[in-house]
Amino acid sequence: MTKQQNGMVSASSFMWNTVGSVLSAASSIILLSCVTWALGKQNTGSDAFAFAFAAAQLFLTLGKFGVRSYQATDVNKEISVAGYFTLRVVTCAAMMLGMAALLLYQGASAGVILSVGLLKMVDAVEDVYHGQLQLNNKLDVAGKLLALRNLFSMVLFVALIFATKDLELTCWVTAVASLVLCVAINHPALQRVEPIRFGWDGKELKRLTWPCLPLFIGHFLSLYIYNVPKFAIEGLQEPSLQTSYSAIFMPAFAINLLSEFLFKPLLTSLAVWWDAGEKKKFTKLVVKMIVFIFGATAAVLVGTYFVGTQLLGLVFNAEIAPYRNELMLLMLGGGFGAVVYFLYNVLASMRAQKHVLINYSLAAVLITAVAFPLVQQGSENAIMAASMSYLVTEAVLCGLMMLSVFWVIRRKDKRRDVQ
Repeated sequence: MTKQQNGMVSASSFMWNTVGSVLSAASSIILLSCVTWALGKQNTGSDAFAFAFAAAQLFLTLGKFGVRSYQATDVNKEISVAGYFTLRVVTCAAMMLGMAALLLYQGASAGVILSVGLLKMVDAVEDVYHGQLQLNNKLDVAGKLLALRNLFSMVLFVALIFATKDLELTCWVTAVASLVLCVAINHPALQRVEPIRFGWDGKELKRLTWPCLPLFIGHFLSLYIYNVPKFAIEGLQEPSLQTSYSAIFMPAFAINLLSEFLFKPLLTSLAVWWDAGEKKKFTKLVVKMIVFIFGATAAVLVGTYFVGTQLLGLVFNAEIAPYRNELMLLMLGGGFGAVVYFLYNVLASMRAQKHVLINYSLAAVLITAVAFPLVQQGSENAIMAASMSYLVTEAVLCGLMMLSVFWVIRRKDKRRDVQ
């Protein structure tokens, strides 16, 4: 078995991972906005695309199945390349079956739902290539390919939707072309680094599926935690409240996005140091990242306090000023959430996924028990109640994840002392 010799990460890897990730994140906003501009707000196609895109984002968690965190930290290469690709074929098929099941409720938009599902499935196909490239210290290559493919998809989609005004044609052509380009550029890039041999191995598939299952469930529960306050507000049946909450909740993801750009390149380094018993290096980096994320959160909170509501008001053309306190709570919750997601990946690198499942399950129960009764006491304080329930849940989850990481470190030390 080969193993990476050190945990160093190049500046090029950080830069290109950031460029590729920014383009990937921007593509969602650009595609959604261009459909609205090209077809008009009142066009049913805009609603169909928004629904299909939201559903595809949800089913993408099934397509990826939490494998990237495990794959990028498989420093002993216990699972073969074929094993990772085999599982990805299975999960992508499950993702598309999930999208197809939506046709029972949205039959009139069948073509849009399936084509948008295929378009988002490309992200899952691409992810398995990039996980293996990262494992081989080629995250800079993965970042370049991610940027190129997303740029191609955006340009093609925008050109087609404005030229044809045909949403279904645009989605199908972009999806198929993106899938072809994804394989055409990523396969040779990985082949130059590591031979790719396809084959079905049921035992290896099982060995990979079980350790990744807690990561998948944890990721799915994180989406549930994000949406429970929205579900609770929806029960009040006052659309204006939902619109306002959605507007002030969106910036909370900015901190999470920033932290992911920084810690994703470090995952393999963490796994190398953990596997080699370099506890001081490992712990120092974990603590440094936690401090940095909280520091960045504090800086963002200062800016949010002074200009946050004004900027959101301009973006959403809505009155956000009355919700400055709620916005501050959500941004703080976003900071805790960013630390949580970082520690999710740390636990994956430590092969302690069961803690992810336990902690996220407890958090899901907590926010369900707190959000619904608080929010549904009345519309006057509904947004404050929703914001507070999200903050409390993320803070508790953050504490649980920290305890898990340092408990696993301590347990490993005790085992080493016994030996």
